[in-house]
Amino acid sequence: MKVTDLAEYTAHFRYRVLQDALTEATAAYWTKRAEQFDAVGNARCDEIAQACRNRAAVALGGDLDDVG
Repeated sequence: MKVTDLAEYTAHFRYRVLQDALTEATAAYWTKRAEQFDAVGNARCDEIAQACRNRAAVALGGDLDDVG
């Protein structure tokens, strides 16, 4: 890998990490993930879906006492 390729790769990598972090900070992301796990229809995925909904509530600035 050339140095210029490494610099471009690093810049792209930083951009994607930031993009993913910002996306995962939104309630919409976690609500969509909850829907995906709900669609599976087993007990473990139902638990994960609830955890995703809890995370969405946190992203919305919800009361942490309600998460559980």
